[in-house]
Amino acid sequence: MKLIKNYFLNLFPGDLNLVLTPLELRAAISKYLKLIELAEDAVHSFRQKKMSSFDPIVGDNNCQVRAAALAEVLIKNSTFSEEKQALSDCAAKLPCFLNEKLNRSTIRAFLEKNEFIFHFSDDFILIVSCYILSLTKKMEFGLDENGVFAAQGKINDVSFIVQQKKMGVNNVKTLIKNTQRVLSDLSVKWIQEFTENQSPSLHEKDLQKNLKNEFIKRDEVGRACAPFFPSLYFLLNKLQIERIPIVLNLGLTLRGEVEKYDSFCLIYSDLDRTGCLYRNKLNFSNEAAVVIQARSITEKKQSPADLRKNLSNFTIRDLILANGAAHPQYPHRESSELNGTLLEKYSKLAQEKGLCRHNPSLCLIYHVYCDLI
Repeated sequence: MKLIKNYFLNLFPGDLNLVLTPLELRAAISKYLKLIELAEDAVHSFRQKKMSSFDPIVGDNNCQVRAAALAEVLIKNSTFSEEKQALSDCAAKLPCFLNEKLNRSTIRAFLEKNEFIFHFSDDFILIVSCYILSLTKKMEFGLDENGVFAAQGKINDVSFIVQQKKMGVNNVKTLIKNTQRVLSDLSVKWIQEFTENQSPSLHEKDLQKNLKNEFIKRDEVGRACAPFFPSLYFLLNKLQIERIPIVLNLGLTLRGEVEKYDSFCLIYSDLDRTGCLYRNKLNFSNEAAVVIQARSITEKKQSPADLRKNLSNFTIRDLILANGAAHPQYPHRESSELNGTLLEKYSKLAQEKGLCRHNPSLCLIYHVYCDLI
């Protein structure tokens, strides 16, 4: 990934360009130090490969993009030593200014003057942003209006950061909103850069066009949202090229119930073959993978063996793309304004084969994240 100027600074929970009194400037310096601490915590967790700490909810329909981007960072075996050293140096030097005489200034001007503004890579901003948002994540499980299992991730718990970092509630809420915007921008940029370097087939050209800037929408808080199916389509191409395996973690559920009564994992090393490795449980090691959480929801109890047999008729690419075609292309179920041969093909497959909310009998995907297998 290329360097992005000042993305780290854009996480700052405050107005960067407001002229502050000396007292206000000290408070702003303290907030910047809290951001430094969170970034250091992110590096520590990433080095320990605690991937559950990097599974955020942003609200932009692009959790699958972040899963692939994180897997790519894991493959690089990045330790972020230079970034960690820069953060440590800043954490040691910056507190000294809290006891010195300060003049009226913006926090941006103060940080620039004293060389505390960092130009970190996209990879680093990715893990820091994912880490911050994961601290506030809460998953809720229930039923939709049709009695179908529904999972929804919400950012509604700022208490951990408030208590652990001694930050005010409003400051943390601002930090979360800023982080959502930064991470959504990175997600869109990541998939656009990969897609632009592809040589699409005739059927793929419309999908490639659907990831141009005119199809990127921003919601009321400024999050960038790429259309779901095109981003998912090219994301799978990326996983195939990088040889990143996909794990389908599938739970069996009866309609009208939330709890699953059985589950199993299928591991796919090739997106275009029906063969896969079956496991009751994952044995974790050190290989980066994209994990897909899904449910098979039926009126009557089915056996895992029968379900695995039915799944074996499809490639994992087809299972995922059918789900993607039937999924709202933007958050909040906005009109997608998308069409095309591939989208129509997979929408029909989803309806006929049980790969959508109206017919979730085979496989309904509800979350995607990165982990080690």
